[in-house]
Amino acid sequence: MWALLLAHPSLLDNCPGLRSSAARAVESLTADHDLSPEAGRELSDIAYAVRLADR
Repeated sequence: MWALLLAHPSLLDNCPGLRSSAARAVESLTADHDLSPEAGRELSDIAYAVRLADR
């Protein structure tokens, strides 16, 4: 998902269903405290992209 959003930054702009699904997935995955630092950064980037698209 992270790489897809890097390649297509406007993907979330017109897809509210995708935004909410991505936000739920990020929330669920960040609850796992055994993430690598890279995975945590990528999830943080996805959450940021969702917030930007929600404006």
